[in-house]
Amino acid sequence: DPKTLQTQQTRIVASPPTNGGRACDGPLALTKPCGVRTENVVDCELSLWMPWSGCSASCGGGQHMRVRSIGRQAQHGGKLCGLHEETRSLQQTASCNTWDCAGTEGPQDCELGDWSQWGVCGQGQQKFREREVLKPAARGGKACQTNIKETGPCEVEQVSLNVVDCKMSA
Repeated sequence: DPKTLQTQQTRIVASPPTNGGRACDGPLALTKPCGVRTENVVDCELSLWMPWSGCSASCGGGQHMRVRSIGRQAQHGGKLCGLHEETRSLQQTASCNTWDCAGTEGPQDCELGDWSQWGVCGQGQQKFREREVLKPAARGGKACQTNIKETGPCEVEQVSLNVVDCKMSA
């Protein structure tokens, strides 16, 4: 349970049994609950998708896109966005207006650029990367059916929560 704080008592064997003496008894480490976090764990949440943009072509196949953002940042040890595929995408593209145009050139497939480097980790412990649509699909060409902006969690150090451990007797 992420809300339960714990303390651990450890002991060492000060002197091992010799000459038929009795063995030490009990565990060397004992973990016990000692309190509850006062802050609520808050998981990262993405906003709803915005409506699809206009199509890049009136016929013959074009592309449109939609975006969403991080609606709420993770707090107090909550889950970061981008840990799973369903929370990674922030921008999508898809084909639209795929009917034929009379008397035009052949189909043009969508062409994507390379992914940018992951951005700097921000205060919300999230990083971002994106890629450009170099050529949108046109005239019945294959649309880009993939993410073009993504988020991922940052590698973060354990954050100190000013936790006070229980005291145990020896």
